[in-house]
Amino acid sequence: MSGPPWTICSEIFPTKVRGVSNSLTTFSNFLFNYFIAAVFLTATSTQLGKILSYLAIAMFISATWVFVYFSVPETKGKSLD
Repeated sequence: MSGPPWTICSEIFPTKVRGVSNSLTTFSNFLFNYFIAAVFLTATSTQLGKILSYLAIAMFISATWVFVYFSVPETKGKSLD
């Protein structure tokens, strides 16, 4: 499991909705982890499946990096409120 969803949610959401947002983040994280675990071995059984699977992972990682770089505010030295 990855830690960034919990780290980002604890910093970008207001205190009054932080519990709900962390619950939804945890649910969606587990749901997509299950989906990837259920599909990955079948998808990588062929050479084309391996290429497409790793290309999709690389695209998601790149899109996530761009989102975090441009959209997540710097919180160093700021209070949680």
